[in-house]
Amino acid sequence: MTFDPARFVCAKLAGELADEWVELVEDARYGPTSATHYRQTIEAFCMHVDATAPRPHLASLAGTDPDLHHAVTEWVRLLPSRHPPGSRSPAWHAGRLRTLIGRRSLHAERVVAGHLHGWLEGALGLRRGETTELDEFSRADRKKIVQAAWAARLEVERRVARGWDLAARGRDPREGGWAEEAHLLWAIAHDALNCTEISQALPSWRNMPPSLRQLAPADTRPVAAKAAVVRGLVRQLFLHNSDLQAYRILLMAATGRAPEEVAALTEHDIEFGSSSVTIDFSKGRARARMRQAFSTLAPASPALLHPARPRLDAGEICRRLLELNRPLAERFGISPVPLFLRAAMFWPQVTPARLDRTSTFADWLRERGLSVDGRPDIRRLRKSSKVEKAITFKGRVSDIADDHSIQTFHRHYAHGTTLKVIAGSVITAAQTRWLDKAVAGPVVLGEGAEQSLGQPGSAAALGLSEEEVEQLRTGQLDMGVSSCRDPFASPYGRAGQLCPVAPTRCLECRNAFVLPSNLPQLLLFSDHLERLQLRLSPQLFHTLWRQSRVNVTEAIKARTDTEIAHARRQITEGKAALPLPSRHTWSSTHDQPPAARPARLGLPGRRARHPIPLGPGRRLSAAVRQHRLLGPEWHRPQGTEPGCRRLPRDLPRAGCSVESPGPRDGHDLVQPTPPSRTRPRAASSARPGGTAHGLPAHRTPASPERLRRLRQLPHGSVTGATTTSRPTSSTAASRAKRPAPPATST
Repeated sequence: MTFDPARFVCAKLAGELADEWVELVEDARYGPTSATHYRQTIEAFCMHVDATAPRPHLASLAGTDPDLHHAVTEWVRLLPSRHPPGSRSPAWHAGRLRTLIGRRSLHAERVVAGHLHGWLEGALGLRRGETTELDEFSRADRKKIVQAAWAARLEVERRVARGWDLAARGRDPREGGWAEEAHLLWAIAHDALNCTEISQALPSWRNMPPSLRQLAPADTRPVAAKAAVVRGLVRQLFLHNSDLQAYRILLMAATGRAPEEVAALTEHDIEFGSSSVTIDFSKGRARARMRQAFSTLAPASPALLHPARPRLDAGEICRRLLELNRPLAERFGISPVPLFLRAAMFWPQVTPARLDRTSTFADWLRERGLSVDGRPDIRRLRKSSKVEKAITFKGRVSDIADDHSIQTFHRHYAHGTTLKVIAGSVITAAQTRWLDKAVAGPVVLGEGAEQSLGQPGSAAALGLSEEEVEQLRTGQLDMGVSSCRDPFASPYGRAGQLCPVAPTRCLECRNAFVLPSNLPQLLLFSDHLERLQLRLSPQLFHTLWRQSRVNVTEAIKARTDTEIAHARRQITEGKAALPLPSRHTWSSTHDQPPAARPARLGLPGRRARHPIPLGPGRRLSAAVRQHRLLGPEWHRPQGTEPGCRRLPRDLPRAGCSVESPGPRDGHDLVQPTPPSRTRPRAASSARPGGTAHGLPAHRTPASPERLRRLRQLPHGSVTGATTTSRPTSSTAASRAKRPAPPATST
């Protein structure tokens, strides 16, 4: 790689920048690509100085006439107009020029005059631009490209094999004649004559034999016919750019590596094994080397000259490239042998060269009449390989990004169309799964549907067995608010465990069947949710009870006004109860004595018989005590006065302290207390001085300030009030005779 400052009028300035360029490339160990980019920046800036600066022959970084500060800033300002919108090249060019000038300013013996020091320390003044990530090839385009490369490879190997066979049979053309192709190939293979001597000795285009004419392109002019024939003769023995493009496509498809990694391979990077090949890839931009092994396929049958499909065997492709390039490498003493080596025509000699960037992938496609969707860029083959790997590893980034960092994958490879489709399918499947689980709520049956449960096919339509339908009709599966297809297969609990959230979450469960007989419980539950909405903040109520509120409202709307009025009459008569998870349940007849209360329809306590058949070792009371979701069992019963307190026998079994809020609050405030700190309380209703509800007379109402502090206490904290627990029957009479403790001050 060379740079000639004499090409520019500002030769002195170009020489100063070139000196910094050479030292920078050597110190930073830049590769050919980075070195080329810096050279392009120097050329662009020097051309701008020649065209715009006064007296450009005097331009120098150490001089003030002409002022290079103005030339630099004007060149930076005009850079975006010379590139497409959004291009990153303007910022790159300006950054490279500042790097070169800044490097020169660090040397004491190299003067940088003018205002360039301020430009070096200030902002660059250009946006970094943006890049559009390349999309991968479609599978059809990728298959078409690989098949064309495979056909080109077979044609190249046949052509080179024929050329060396003719060269082996030829002799010196000065003795055998200049019209024989074999003699001319012999001279090139043995380096007996240079290209100029062969071209001058060839017969004229009119007298040239057809075997030599076909070596030149069809559109060759007679003036350049001899030079075209010589190039055709060289191609009969060595590879050229178009041939290397086909091998690069095949090797990229076989290894999935980047174009620059494949093109930089040499003989020392490849290690052949009995059934595999190990290749050391070098990535120049990342300055990293990575070893990867590829399995080799079994050798094909000698009779199978044209396989039905391309054999993307990395070991075979590397072996064939080394065989084709070894004669040229040995001729010029190149070691190790590069895989992508070509014969360049630098008259009058044939010289070796690497894969030239002037022959692009787009030119190769155009020569073969191939068209692809999108931009014809060979880097898209790398994207296609990444997509195939992503499909194979089912999206595991740690396995997909095995040859670079995960950040690189997210930045450059996770934007392909195929990956977006796969990600969309995964997201859609997950959303469908959760949506089905969310939509699969309770089943509401009307009068006609309930009567048709005994008809054939009804059980299968509901996903029930005949036995479950019979239990559903007879009320054996009644859970209070609804019936349940299987209380021991709850989505809210473990398998085999009695549903831990019934009946508060029955209206959100897919196992629930709401029958017409559940209408009174639905109305009571709706009233309970209305009271909860008044007690809770809107955010908390929306989080915990919104779906239940919506479902119970829709279930009630499915009933007629007559059915709703009849259910309300049942509630008024005390024939329905709100089955909440506690040992006892509030009913509309709570003001009646316990002996006079009618049988409740909800979940009974430990002393009542539960209609649901329980398995061995399963006790309902243990499951009922788990219902402590929000404490809805502590609400004030409907129809009672604001100052009404719950009886001590209705409190949970754990120790609790009860504060009477008085008429301002309207409901009891219960703070759970650790059972270890509880102590027996005095006798209840039979004790002299007690209230009508059985609570001690010395309990004083709590002030609003006291209530506000109590509500802020964490769960399970001690409130400072007298803790109570139920006395046993053996000690109740003796404790009733004890004097009352003094009143608790607040």
